[in-house]
Amino acid sequence: KKLIRTSIQGVLINFDRKYLNFAGELAVLNNLLKSKTYRLKQVEAKLPNGKSLDFSLQSLIGGSITQVEVMNIHLDESKVSADEEAISKFLTGRITDKFNEKRDGLKENADFFIVPVLWGNWESIKIYSDYFKKHTSPVEYAIEPVAHVRFTDGVRYFDHRFGRVSGLFKNTNFNNNENKIS
Repeated sequence: KKLIRTSIQGVLINFDRKYLNFAGELAVLNNLLKSKTYRLKQVEAKLPNGKSLDFSLQSLIGGSITQVEVMNIHLDESKVSADEEAISKFLTGRITDKFNEKRDGLKENADFFIVPVLWGNWESIKIYSDYFKKHTSPVEYAIEPVAHVRFTDGVRYFDHRFGRVSGLFKNTNFNNNENKIS
């Protein structure tokens, strides 16, 4: 609990869109720990070049260390299209830039994974969901993006989902262009 105090404080003091970045980090960490595969070892793990990675996790089977960098991507809905080549190019560019930024100045390789978190309206997230139902991550050191989507029954019930984009829209209904849970 002490390890994630900074992330929680970040959520509480940032009332602009940046709070989503902290929420994304916490949601990714929550999903990783809920898998019962990892234990949190360190937050903001320092690299030899002075930069840091969001989480250092220890495998509960074998004890190996996995380092994770969460990358929040705020989608511009006016630029999102179902063009698969454009999606691949966009993600490859953004993720590669982040990876190179973290590795800049290192004399040896730093092994870590990037977990992209997509933020946008449900229509944009649905386009990425459809893409990842057919494709894997275009970059080997990044996993499939995760995202948050809110569904409604059209009356009062809301269902919030956070997870891999390819699975977010299971058991949903899209009548009248609304995101409804069935």
